[in-house]
Amino acid sequence: MAKIRFLTDGIEAEVSDGTLVMDACEDNGASLPFGCAEGFCGTCTMVVKEGLENLAAPTEKERERLADTGLGEGLRLGCQAVLERGELAFENG
Repeated sequence: MAKIRFLTDGIEAEVSDGTLVMDACEDNGASLPFGCAEGFCGTCTMVVKEGLENLAAPTEKERERLADTGLGEGLRLGCQAVLERGELAFENG
């Protein structure tokens, strides 16, 4: 089991390894907004505070969308990011 902390909302939840962050948000009532849910609009940008290394590698769509906004600075897209294991803590971007 993995653990997600939705810092913006003060919510903590256990999720299965390999959970899409978008699904975890929807299942736990977190406020991270989603637009297209396909990695194009950037509405679901999140700022990872802890556990960036526990996320799967960024998808091609995610890399393209965040290329100008600092993927290396802890920004990820909730609709594309998969928590493979461990813990993740993030704020809405």
